[in-house]
Amino acid sequence: MTAGVNEPRYPSLRGIMGAKSKPMDRWAPADLGLEGVGGAAAGQTVVSVTAAEERRAGEVVTDDGDGAHRIVLLLARARVI
Repeated sequence: MTAGVNEPRYPSLRGIMGAKSKPMDRWAPADLGLEGVGGAAAGQTVVSVTAAEERRAGEVVTDDGDGAHRIVLLLARARVI
């Protein structure tokens, strides 16, 4: 019963060519009964837009026997733990 569930269905060339000639309906929000959507009716305004800060280079910890301790100190300094 579920043998073909995970099998992708690829469109045939005939189906692709037939889809090109089909009319495409374009609906406005009013056609769907969604008056007052977006714009001033959204209830939200964008106050400011700023670029995200650039990522800083990380720190490489080589394990000379105390690597785990140094990682714990780095995580504590970053207030992760």
